[in-house]
Amino acid sequence: MLKELTKFIMNPRFPCVMAKSLLKGGGISYHNLEKVEAPLILKKLYTFIDDYQRSPKLSSFIITFSDT
Repeated sequence: MLKELTKFIMNPRFPCVMAKSLLKGGGISYHNLEKVEAPLILKKLYTFIDDYQRSPKLSSFIITFSDT
């Protein structure tokens, strides 16, 4: 899934320069889940927030779902 996301973001027609920059710089926290599960999503999101608070830097949080 990460390979497809990378291909999508790095496509020359994709307009978001910030997403491209974050992807190249390792600033994207990406998670693929089998299904929508609020407790697991919240756990991953809180981990992302905790990491940011320890070391603030420009970053983005992305979740995709396999069952949708």
